[in-house]
Amino acid sequence: MQLGSSPTINSAVMLDSGPTINLASSTDTPTCAIGRLDPAMQVMQPSNAQVNWAVQMAEQGLLSGSQYARPANFANMGLVSYSPSDDFSPIPLDHPTGSTQTTVPRSVMLGILAQESNFNQASWHALPASRPTR
Repeated sequence: MQLGSSPTINSAVMLDSGPTINLASSTDTPTCAIGRLDPAMQVMQPSNAQVNWAVQMAEQGLLSGSQYARPANFANMGLVSYSPSDDFSPIPLDHPTGSTQTTVPRSVMLGILAQESNFNQASWHALPASRPTR
């Protein structure tokens, strides 16, 4: 890639011995909803207990209804309205015959959150929504 040029995203990936995987046709570079190091816009950071509660509720499909929807500009964040269960609805799972499991187990979800976020990793000295690198 040349300096100053935009990155490109391949729309298909060939595997050694399998089918072609088609990715999204958009070649836009993904960006975060909150700009990096923007002092006027801090990311809301839930506590460990809040994350655990949300995972328990989501596992049971209980994060639905108007009481969990967030209106536009919730907490002066300047974001559009959203509803967690509508934005991240459950998907059907492939499982062994005879299994009645219809959701991802909570322990699996907590494991994913532990790897993919700062859930339960930040120091207790860090303030909620703070920038711990300062």
